[in-house]
Amino acid sequence: MSALQVYYRISDTPAYRVKQKARGVSNENCLNNFIKNFGPARMHIVADAVNADTRALLVETALRHGFETTFLQNKSGSLTFGHVLDLALLHDDDDILYLVEDDFLHLPGSKKLLLEAFRETAADYVTLYDHPDKYIDKKEGGPNPFVKNGGEKTRVIITSSAHWKTTNSTVLTFAARARTLREDETQWRRCIRGKVPDDFRAFSRLCKARAFYRPFKRKRVLIHPIPARATHGEREFLAPFTDWEAVAALKDQDSG
Repeated sequence: MSALQVYYRISDTPAYRVKQKARGVSNENCLNNFIKNFGPARMHIVADAVNADTRALLVETALRHGFETTFLQNKSGSLTFGHVLDLALLHDDDDILYLVEDDFLHLPGSKKLLLEAFRETAADYVTLYDHPDKYIDKKEGGPNPFVKNGGEKTRVIITSSAHWKTTNSTVLTFAARARTLREDETQWRRCIRGKVPDDFRAFSRLCKARAFYRPFKRKRVLIHPIPARATHGEREFLAPFTDWEAVAALKDQDSG
C-alpha cells in the first residue's frame, strides 16, 4: 500500500459564521495532536492568511519536524482547498491523501485505522469523524435532509479493529486515493465555486444521495468508524462518546 500523504490546511481568516470551539481546540493544540498521532512524515501544511503568532508556530514546528509549509493570502476556504486539490492531483493514482482541517482532534491509533480502511474495504472516501447531524431528524431541526427516525439509510461493515458505517456526507477532512480525486475532480471544482466550500453537496452528489442523484460514473462509498476516531472542534458538532476536551488537553499523549 502506498504511503499516506497529508495536506493540513490552517487559517486565521474568520469563518462565514461564528464557531464556538470546544475548550482546548486551538491551532496549536490541534496541530500538536495531529503530529503526535500521525507523525510529521509526508506532511504538507498549507497556511492561508495566518496571523503572526500562527506563522511563528508553523515556522518553528516545521523546522523542528522537517515538513513543508506553504503560505498563502487567499482569505478563502474554497481557494485554499482548491490549492490543495491541485497538489493532490499531482500524486500517483494509488497514493492515499488525507486532507485535514485545522480544528480537528484525533485519537491514538487513528493513522493505523485510516490505512486499515483502505486496505480492508472497498470505500472510495474515508473519514474518521462521525458527524452528529446524522442522528437528528430534519423535522426536528437537523441540518441533514436524509435523516429520518434518528438515522440515515446505511450499511455497517467490519475490519480487523473497527466497525464502519456508510454515510452520505462529511466535512472537508477526509482521505481518498489520488485516482479517486482525479476522477471526481469536476464535482470538487463545483464544490468550491463560492467563497465557502459546499462539502455537503459534493459528497451527496458523489454518494448519490436521493435528492442529488445524477448519472455520474459510479456511486462513491464514504465510510466512517463507529465510534469516531476524530472530531471537528465545534462544541455543537463534537463526535459522540468521547471526552474531546480531555483529548485536546493531553498535549503530551503518546500516539498509538
